[in-house]
Amino acid sequence: MDSADRLKDECEQLLGKAVGVYLAIQDAQKQLDRQLDSSYADGSLEVGDKMARLSAAALDYDRRIADKLAAMPEIPDRINDLLAKRRDLLQELVEHNAGLSVKAGNVKALLQHQMTSIRDNNRAIGGYKSGTSKGGRIMTTSA
Repeated sequence: MDSADRLKDECEQLLGKAVGVYLAIQDAQKQLDRQLDSSYADGSLEVGDKMARLSAAALDYDRRIADKLAAMPEIPDRINDLLAKRRDLLQELVEHNAGLSVKAGNVKALLQHQMTSIRDNNRAIGGYKSGTSKGGRIMTTSA
C-alpha cells in the first residue's frame, strides 16, 4: 500500500470516528432536551460536561482530518460521502442547539423569577416578626 492509499484510509477512519462522536453529541443533546422539557432536570450538568468532552474530541478529529485532507492531491468519492454525512450531521446539531438555547433561556428566566419571588417573600415575612428587646428576648409588654 502506498502512502496516498494509507493517507486515504487514515482519513476515512478519522471521519468515521468523528461522525461517531457527533452522533454521541446528538444523543446528549436529545437527553438534555428531554431534561429541559421535564420539571426534573437532575443530571443536566453531567450531560453538559459530557457534551464538552465530546466537543473537544470532535475538534481534535476535525483538526486531524483537515491535515489529512490538505495532504491529499485528490479526495476520493467515499471520503466525499463521509464529509457530506458529517456536514449534514453538523447542520442538525447546530439547528438542535438553537432550540436548546431557547429552552435553556426560558428555564433561566423562570428560575430568576422564582428566586426574586422567594427573596420578596422573605422580606414580607420579616415584617411579621414580633419585636425583640435589645437582649434578644421577645417583648411581651410595651415600654
